[in-house]
Amino acid sequence: MGSYVKHAQTTIPSHFGDIMSQRETSLRLPDDFGGLERMLLTANGNLQRLLSAYFNAPISVNVLYNKVMSEPNTYGPDQTCILRGYLREVNLCINGIKGQPSRTVCNAKSAVYITDPAVLRLVEEEGVGIGQIFRYLDRLPNFELFSIGRSAPKEGKKDYTFWRLYKLSCPGVDCFINERFAPGFLEPGWIEQADADIALDHTHDKVWQFADAMGHDFLSFCTRL
Repeated sequence: MGSYVKHAQTTIPSHFGDIMSQRETSLRLPDDFGGLERMLLTANGNLQRLLSAYFNAPISVNVLYNKVMSEPNTYGPDQTCILRGYLREVNLCINGIKGQPSRTVCNAKSAVYITDPAVLRLVEEEGVGIGQIFRYLDRLPNFELFSIGRSAPKEGKKDYTFWRLYKLSCPGVDCFINERFAPGFLEPGWIEQADADIALDHTHDKVWQFADAMGHDFLSFCTRL
């Protein structure tokens, strides 16, 4: 998002249940989103697989940048110590469908905070990629949804998009992610159309904020991304 907006907010619970969770799973998102959109908005680390299943085609990860953060050294209300932080931006792209060139389905910017020396050694000494940490550790990450939003379409165009801010975490790793989906990618014929700009003006977005996000410094995170 270009900037975080506070208007049109609705506060709703942020726990939705996860794979293998012992809790009862109860999903209740705004009716402004369709069923497929709600599935994607609540994906807990398996978005690439869901998109591949939807399009019945490979989804690749195109890393745009992956750099070490110079700051902060701590974060959150409990001032958790950060051993190393990374800023990443990737595109999830669909390849080889209907003879069309690669298309960007989703853009994701993330801030990854490593707080465990053992995890840091995996990254810096054993070469484990930042995007593969959870899989390498064989951990199902905890999923917290901070906020979701929908852009307002321009008159006469179907250029609306939707986005989410969320956190994936396990002991030693916290990953804050801002994902924006391509305008109209769930509509018939999208593959054959020209690429649309994902980075739309979000000034007039309708935003839903989740209750548990209030304990996190995610507004600062938004400005950093």
